Amino acid sequence: MKYYFIEHSLDPKIIGRQFPQSQEAVWPLIINDPDLVFNHPLSFHKYLFVKAPPNVVVPDFVMRNSAKITDYINAASANFPIISRKMVDIIDQHKSSNFQWLPTHLLWKETKIGDYFMLNPLYVDYEILDLEKSEFEKIEDCSLIYPPKSVFLPKNYEELSFYDSAIFKSTSKERIEVKSCVINKEAQGDLYYLKNFYVLDLTRYTSGLIISEKVKQELEAAKCTGFDLIEL
Repeated sequence: MKYYFIEHSLDPKIIGRQFPQSQEAVWPLIINDPDLVFNHPLSFHKYLFVKAPPNVVVPDFVMRNSAKITDYINAASANFPIISRKMVDIIDQHKSSNFQWLPTHLLWKETKIGDYFMLNPLYVDYEILDLEKSEFEKIEDCSLIYPPKSVFLPKNYEELSFYDSAIFKSTSKERIEVKSCVINKEAQGDLYYLKNFYVLDLTRYTSGLIISEKVKQELEAAKCTGFDLIEL
């Protein structure tokens, strides 16, 4: 089965003349309010991949005047993509339990555009990887600019998931990166979320959505915009 990584488009014909499409955010609360998404004790910006509480507040994102409004928005002030209702509905048909959608707005010129959501992935789908053929590295101290690294040989998927747990992250600076991503031939799902994996075509590490050929065709049929698809 073919799988594709969803990457933000850099094509000015699609997203407008400048990248990213949004360079700043508007905060509905004072910057140190505990309910603001970036300040909350369970904030996914502090402990990734935990469910945000119902009172959490997400900022609105200011679009550049030259930006085009797409379904997949790159916002400099957000760690995760901003996605339209149309695209969210397609994603939720395949794996709604894996994601929390935090409502937000786009502020473009003098228009406030609703039905956009910040993606908060609740867990990492390591099962899409072939553990024997993929290569992993352990970052000893992620707070350092150039941290020491070592080869990591996971015994199973549960061991990889442990490094993403909120309990582990609150007490350790170790992280795991997927140095070489090899898709599991037994993978049958249509949608996965993977983080800190190396994409050869991008020559860098990244995180994001991985979709099947079926989801690719559905997004294309719905004419969703703002992204490129990189075959893995």
